[in-house]
Amino acid sequence: MSCTFGAYVTQIRPDEIVKRFGSDVETARKFCSVFGDGAAQISRGWADKGGYEAFNLQLKEVATHFGHVESHSDV
Repeated sequence: MSCTFGAYVTQIRPDEIVKRFGSDVETARKFCSVFGDGAAQISRGWADKGGYEAFNLQLKEVATHFGHVESHSDV
């Protein structure tokens, strides 16, 4: 799973904390490039696993475990 997708999937957890505790918690969002060259990372890291097709299948499978995540049928 890509780090970016992983971060998106798990964003629901801090969102729920803020919803539950409101102004009793303070959050700060910070950008961190953890998957800078996605095309190269997938090409190299997934070459022996089926390339982009296998990577996309994994993303779709992971998305099924999180009700708030929708996967476009073209993925």
